[in-house]
Amino acid sequence: MNNIEVNKEKSVIYVVCKGMIARAEALEILQKLKDTFGSVNTASYNLIIDSKEVKTTPADAVDVLQSVMEIYTVTKFKNKFFVVPESAITNMQNKRADSNDFMGQVILVKSYEDAIAKI
Repeated sequence: MNNIEVNKEKSVIYVVCKGMIARAEALEILQKLKDTFGSVNTASYNLIIDSKEVKTTPADAVDVLQSVMEIYTVTKFKNKFFVVPESAITNMQNKRADSNDFMGQVILVKSYEDAIAKI
């Protein structure tokens, strides 16, 4: 399951991903991100990425995960928050896939509410 929500009132773009994400779904997420980020002035928004319940990404989708991380890295936001996944394996996979220092640009949080409190 994945969802992208734009909250103009709070100036937040909230990206939620859960479960195991197959390659086809990862490509859909990538396109949704491109469409959403292209439709707003992202520099005036905070980005909250909630991947707390994401499972390990299949090997054939890792390149798409890298593309998603690249979009997060190159797109300007007020702040970028990342809800840390519960799975240690998913955390390690994110670190391996992070070729653009995405993790160096985010504020790590435990929940959406934690991110909102820091805005």
